[in-house]
Amino acid sequence: MLKQKGLIASHLPQKRGNGVRIAQVCPWFYPYVGGVPTHVREIAKRLVRRGLTVDVLTTDPSGLLAKEEVVDEINIKRFRSWDPNGYYSFSPSLREYLRRNSSAYDIVHAHDCHSFPALFAAHVRNAKALVLTPQYHTIDRSLVRIAHRLIFSLLLHEFDKTLCVSEYERNLLVRDFRIGCDKVIVVPNGLDLIELSKYRWRGSCDRMKITFSGRLVRQKNVEALVESMEMLRRQYGIIAELSVIGEGPRGARIGELARRLGIQEQIVVRGWLPRARYLEELVSSNLFVMPCEYETYGIAAAEAIVLGVPTLVADSGALSEYVRNGLALGIDIPITPERITAALYRALTQQVVGPYRRRECFLTWDDVVERVLGVYSELSHR
Repeated sequence: MLKQKGLIASHLPQKRGNGVRIAQVCPWFYPYVGGVPTHVREIAKRLVRRGLTVDVLTTDPSGLLAKEEVVDEINIKRFRSWDPNGYYSFSPSLREYLRRNSSAYDIVHAHDCHSFPALFAAHVRNAKALVLTPQYHTIDRSLVRIAHRLIFSLLLHEFDKTLCVSEYERNLLVRDFRIGCDKVIVVPNGLDLIELSKYRWRGSCDRMKITFSGRLVRQKNVEALVESMEMLRRQYGIIAELSVIGEGPRGARIGELARRLGIQEQIVVRGWLPRARYLEELVSSNLFVMPCEYETYGIAAAEAIVLGVPTLVADSGALSEYVRNGLALGIDIPITPERITAALYRALTQQVVGPYRRRECFLTWDDVVERVLGVYSELSHR
């Protein structure tokens, strides 16, 4: 996850039009917000700047977005999908498009092995090269997820290279699927350090403000975080505002839980914010919290650290690397409201974490694209 020296400098031929053509296959893309859409958009727009033609093949369960459009010179093709509770992105039309058109691409690069678009990419038989960025975790236990994982385990060998965003994810993938180490490399997520340098943490003077950002799904433990706000008030007399930035199937439950606990005036669910407003919200926070046990990287936490915002994360998964390197305070696992409360109290009263602004610990998105291009170049010259 953290920055290492020695970037790959290989480049594919820089041509447009009939030159190198890349398909980025992902379950969600801009204007959807989250780790996968951010990762794909940041690398795609930089690949275009290097002269490659990039098509993003993604899904849209709403059916309201344009089926085809160009953003940042990226060709976006959206296919209707079935997304119960915000998961799966099952799209027969995307599968058919890949079946018919994959041979037109030099590289088919799939993202998020927990959704069906990556599974469809693994089925492709006429692609010149297949790459996977899995964003892999092991928490979902539903029958659909179990069946999906079983099928995917049989198809994982179809990918020529698998790019993990952290050593934690790489080790997890090798352990669970016994995939050959030579086919798996670590290419971490990046940050836009130029953009982040325009902001500086100042905290909130008139009230204690805690911020969470992410998809509102079960594994993010936002409801446990809401419960901890009531405990923080009852046990320690600390009344803090929790700013919840994000959307997802658990959003309605968060408001209902806050009302049931009698702390609705302390919980503000803001939805996804425009980028500049989000960063302003972040730097005006006294503490950023990410209590998910299964993050494969944690871009939101990394950005908070670089901005100098004191940061509290689950001491688990890839986030534990932030704790080990002294960049964030850890919450003991398994995550419970009681453990979040204890960690919040330490972070808010004992000043044991941050601010840091440790930019040198992280890659930029340009660094990431250099490494991705190195993989593409290797595969294209086989």
